[in-house]
Amino acid sequence: MKHSSWSVCVAAMLAACSTPPAHPTATGNGEAQKGAGVAAVPPLLEEVLPQSGPSESMSSLRADAERGAREGCGQQGRAVEILSERTFSRPPSTHDERKWIAVNFYCIDKAKPHTTPEEKEAKIANLKQFLDKGTLTQDEFDQAKATVLAEP
Repeated sequence: MKHSSWSVCVAAMLAACSTPPAHPTATGNGEAQKGAGVAAVPPLLEEVLPQSGPSESMSSLRADAERGAREGCGQQGRAVEILSERTFSRPPSTHDERKWIAVNFYCIDKAKPHTTPEEKEAKIANLKQFLDKGTLTQDEFDQAKATVLAEP
């Protein structure tokens, strides 16, 4: 079931929370510590959805929240990494008896596909053609070849 009445994706860095092991520690401004060899921690995002009615299952609501997270990250050309989720109800004073779900996630870079040896050979052959035509110098060719060979 599609939820459009109240879907929120909020960017929030949680200073009081520890950084999960999959993401290295960053400075308070979201940048990696210089010289520490760590990547910047992506912002923690949250997709929050209410039940559309009392008959809607929590598993359906969870799937909708995770789909919203994947779509949001996908629009950035990134993948989603679900960190946690929680279900909750609003206080009785709000007169909202629905259950809610909040999914916390990161948008992370998609894994780059591995280059096969045949693909590397083709790239190097193409570079060699540029070298032979004089488009690349020997130094440029050597540097580009080293980059190709270093690809995963």
